[in-house]
Amino acid sequence: MKVKEITKRGEKRWLVDGRVNGTRHRMFFNTKPQAKRWLKAESKDTTCQQCGGSIFPTATEPT
Repeated sequence: MKVKEITKRGEKRWLVDGRVNGTRHRMFFNTKPQAKRWLKAESKDTTCQQCGGSIFPTATEPT
């Protein structure tokens, strides 16, 4: 995953863009420190990556 600066609807935003288990995930933040903090926390959380699941439940997964 990478942190990038983009312009969204005329305003500068920070984007964390990458793939988790083959699925693209994009998160938007107002500041670069917020984006880096989220990326650091996400990279430490390996619960989804170990089980092969996604951070978003699908119709086939029980909630």
